[in-house]
Amino acid sequence: MGSSKPSKRDRWRHLWHPSTQTLPDAISQDPPSLITQASQSSTTSIPSNQHVARCFLDKALQLLSDSEQRTIRDHLPDRGSGIQAALDNAYNAAQQKRQLCQKKRWSWTVRGRNIAVADQVDKVILWLDKFKGIGDVASNADPVHVGLPWAGIRLLLEVAVTERHHLVGLIHGMDIALYMATRLKVYFEYFLHLPNSPTTIAFEQALTQFFSRILGFLARAIQLFQKNGVARALEAFTHLTDKEDFEAACDRIGQRTDTEANNCERELAAQERHRNACDHDRLEKQLQDLGQLRDIQHSIAVLQDSVIFSLLPVAVGASFNSLEEGHQPTCLSGTRAALLSQIFSWADDANGRAIFWLKGVAGTGKSTISRTVAKTLQDKGQLAANFFFKRGEGDRGSSRRLFTTFAAQLIENKNVPTLQQSVAIAVSENRSIADRSLQEQFEELLLKPLAASQSSITRLSKLVIVIDALDECDDRTDEIRRVLRLLRRVEEVRGQIDIRVFLTSRPELPIRLGFREMQDTEHHDVVLHEIDESTIRHDIELFLADEFIKMRIDQPLEKFGYQLQRDWPGSETIEKLAKQAFPLFIVAATISRFISDSTGDPKGRLAEMIESLQKHRHSQYQNTYIPVLDQLLAGQDTDHEAQQLEQFREFVGSIIIFGDSLSTNAILKLLQTSYTALHSILKWFHSVLDIPEDRDTPIRLFHLSFRDFLIDRKILGSSPFWIDESVAHQYIATKCLQLLCTPGQLKRDICNQSDLGVQRADVKKPRIDAAIPAEVAYACRYWVFHVEHGQRGLINKDLVCQFLHTYFLYWLEALSWLESLSSSIASLNFLRSCVNPEQDPYLAAVFDDLRRFILQHRATIDATPLQVYVSCLIFNPLKAITRKMFEHQQLVPINVSTTVQSSWGPELQKLEGHSGEVTAVAFSHDGQVLASASDDQTIRLWDPKTGEPLQELRGHSDEVTAVAFSHVSQFLASASRDKTVRLWDPKTGEPLQKLKGHSDEVTAVAFSHDGQALASASRDEIVRLWDPKTGEPLQTLEEHSGGVAAVAFSQDGQILASASDDKTVRLWDPKTGEPLRHLDVDGFVNFIEFSLDGQQLLTNFGNLSLMPGVQQNLTAPQALPGNHLNVQGRWINLGKEKLIWLPHEYQASSSTVKDDMLAVGHRSGRLSVFTSQPVR
Repeated sequence: MGSSKPSKRDRWRHLWHPSTQTLPDAISQDPPSLITQASQSSTTSIPSNQHVARCFLDKALQLLSDSEQRTIRDHLPDRGSGIQAALDNAYNAAQQKRQLCQKKRWSWTVRGRNIAVADQVDKVILWLDKFKGIGDVASNADPVHVGLPWAGIRLLLEVAVTERHHLVGLIHGMDIALYMATRLKVYFEYFLHLPNSPTTIAFEQALTQFFSRILGFLARAIQLFQKNGVARALEAFTHLTDKEDFEAACDRIGQRTDTEANNCERELAAQERHRNACDHDRLEKQLQDLGQLRDIQHSIAVLQDSVIFSLLPVAVGASFNSLEEGHQPTCLSGTRAALLSQIFSWADDANGRAIFWLKGVAGTGKSTISRTVAKTLQDKGQLAANFFFKRGEGDRGSSRRLFTTFAAQLIENKNVPTLQQSVAIAVSENRSIADRSLQEQFEELLLKPLAASQSSITRLSKLVIVIDALDECDDRTDEIRRVLRLLRRVEEVRGQIDIRVFLTSRPELPIRLGFREMQDTEHHDVVLHEIDESTIRHDIELFLADEFIKMRIDQPLEKFGYQLQRDWPGSETIEKLAKQAFPLFIVAATISRFISDSTGDPKGRLAEMIESLQKHRHSQYQNTYIPVLDQLLAGQDTDHEAQQLEQFREFVGSIIIFGDSLSTNAILKLLQTSYTALHSILKWFHSVLDIPEDRDTPIRLFHLSFRDFLIDRKILGSSPFWIDESVAHQYIATKCLQLLCTPGQLKRDICNQSDLGVQRADVKKPRIDAAIPAEVAYACRYWVFHVEHGQRGLINKDLVCQFLHTYFLYWLEALSWLESLSSSIASLNFLRSCVNPEQDPYLAAVFDDLRRFILQHRATIDATPLQVYVSCLIFNPLKAITRKMFEHQQLVPINVSTTVQSSWGPELQKLEGHSGEVTAVAFSHDGQVLASASDDQTIRLWDPKTGEPLQELRGHSDEVTAVAFSHVSQFLASASRDKTVRLWDPKTGEPLQKLKGHSDEVTAVAFSHDGQALASASRDEIVRLWDPKTGEPLQTLEEHSGGVAAVAFSQDGQILASASDDKTVRLWDPKTGEPLRHLDVDGFVNFIEFSLDGQQLLTNFGNLSLMPGVQQNLTAPQALPGNHLNVQGRWINLGKEKLIWLPHEYQASSSTVKDDMLAVGHRSGRLSVFTSQPVR
């Protein structure tokens, strides 16, 4: 018999008045059904939700012993807001103790696996967090919220992390109990929507037993804690209460509860079942999510304990809370209020744009704002990842570690566990991801995991990535624009998870160009230095007033003999300083640090600064930095002044020029000076240099404006402190080489491995850092950088030659351990460019040979550093200069002369990356990029001179058959068996167009010389012309009766040629699509190209004359000039002369020529690059 569904209050009418009867202890004495009581109850008042929850708790407590009931009731929260307050106390206790666990690095070994205690506490915090998000009203209506003894839970959390030996057991038990309580909440919500029925009573009994089991566990834990002797009680707890038994019992009750819930669903009347379907689906989804969340916790722990993090190189110090950045200031309370409000409103706005760009000139406080934003978002649980760029700070000055750093942070981000798992799995499945292109890193480590995440599993709805100071990224202009193009793509996944990017930078050209490519609707811009003047000045005044308060508190009375007055320096002085600093916060900060520097009298320094500001020099920086600099020379005679300036240029000049920050101890060893000498100069510059007391912590600039000021030629005539940047580079380069040439600094097997086969990846970073000190590592990485920027060619040529002749192999080994081997190729390129082969032919030949050695053996050295002394020397050509130079360093003297080539062959290097046959190769017109296509459905871009992979382009769904660059490399076109043509930006790897129209495999593509037209050929017997900028079709050419295999434009773009399986070559007018000529060929032409004069068409069968009136017969193939390599069958020829026979595994599947370079694709997926000229 059907009945209408009662309201939630009607069903709980029997609970209007709390029960006062004696509660039975045994489970067999189940109390009457709540629904039965509701049907029998009659009253005129409506019960509150709080009463409903309390009475459901009473029914669960009836199943406990008297002592357990008293324990639970004694630790229940007060009604009303007391529930949320008690829960907050438990949550805060867990947070505080997690910090303690992290600080002490407590761990526990369980079943052979090392468990971080902090990670275990995190699991409890996750469940507490889910209870916290409910709110006061809802929590009072929820019997699980009302019924859990939150005060006791807080007590247990506190004792759990005080007694480490019993920690894991208790925390594991808490994890189980709170997880089960979360499941119970889900069941209870479903139960509230069920109508009266016998099966509902059974469901209710299962829920009551479930709740009772959880409460009993917690009651016994609290009781044991309250006994005398905490350690004894806890030990008893770990033995008496077996967590696995408790979990198994809960699982059994949970299974029964599932069964009863399904019975309720099946016995519903038809109309009720239809109405209940959504509730039941919601129940299953919520339970599935909870189970998934718990599984994720385990999988993340396993993944974090594995080698995942070793596969994710991060930029050290790039995070706002890192050791390097953590001590930097955030916005003072009350300052930047309107701007911060605007930023956080954007972060919380469901319709907020994908990118918030805060731009401002140097010194306007962008980084301080970024740190404030990052910290606040982290406290709110909304910070996804962050990266603070800093020029001259190693990987922080480049985008190469941007996305791997993001990935590492996401794996550790407890706020988004599903995202944690997605990223960790992506890393485990792409173990070489750190060596891939930025685009592939972005897609695999960020975009795809974001798309796979379900924001519904977490109570967070919006996440933010914070990127500070993008202008301090030293990458090329196109690299910075590439980063922006990739970041804008977060818009693609905002349907799955709401994520956005907060970014700051100076408004420099590369960044402006990157934003100009976006739609206005994609980004929100704020110009920091254009904010209302009164607001900025007010904030600077607040900042300075706060700084002067700190000075008054911190001033040592005994040092200066007076106490700073309470009102010092007065509002008028602060206003004057703020006016001079406006709008640059860095000026205000520098003024503050200068005045408060403990080496001087604050009143005297304030007077000096005001005097300097009143002189109205050329710039605010000059007004600010000159007083800081002048103190070095104060009271010095002429001779001592000259000595001080010389040391200033050596020490401070080096610090501002270094390619990476170095510690005091490293600087002492690199510059070969004493601490006394260095300290006598640096002690005056604490207001502009961050000089830690720890001599092993790097010295850093507070702001790049100090460097920019010192090397600015505008101060050359007005200040003795100008630093000649070129001279500073030369000085550091010399010091680097002197250090590396010092016996014992570089040596064979520098990491003391002994095993010649040891893999670099198997040696931990701490051991490498201990073996290669910071100053030696710096010299290895940067000596050529400083030589190059010295701008005077090969300074100290004898020292360079001595180093390379004696320490070259040691240097390569060290670079391999430091994961910087690829930089040696660019280094040798530069060194070779400094030598005129006519003036010094031997040195030019040495540099050529050294570079060939690296190119040939880079993969071997990079994987196994010690093989530089074995395999690389054994298989070096017998007549190679490097073989003679270093044969005395060979560790395994094996004679293999019969199998080693005599001299360097034309093969420059091997490129490996494709997993299938290389089907096509093409050089860009300037020869700087090589594109390869493969049947693995990808296109790869390479630097043909260094072999570095540049991009991997994915998008085709079948074999890629052809690739072609436009003349100025604005576009790269690819053709595929998937019947499409795709257009890419070869600089960024970004897909631009997908051209559809062919009905069969696309076999060839070609651009007109002006880049205005793209031709595609297909097996569908059609040639199509496209506008590469818009993707619009221009012409459809249909005259062939067989598949079209090749297309080519004449140099002037007036003629298009196409070759077909129908044994014809056709000429067309590409503008009108009109056919011009029809040339019959006795064979299948699959290659065509116009001669430079346009008078002949070159084909794989010979040359066709295009002169009017000339017979169309094929003539002998036109030979390439004698110094050009080409492929003919199984031979590589030099002009007409056969040069290299290609073994089966090296047979060409594709080839292309550019100047003196020949690229050959092989069926193995490998590419080989050959050169016919000496390597320059």
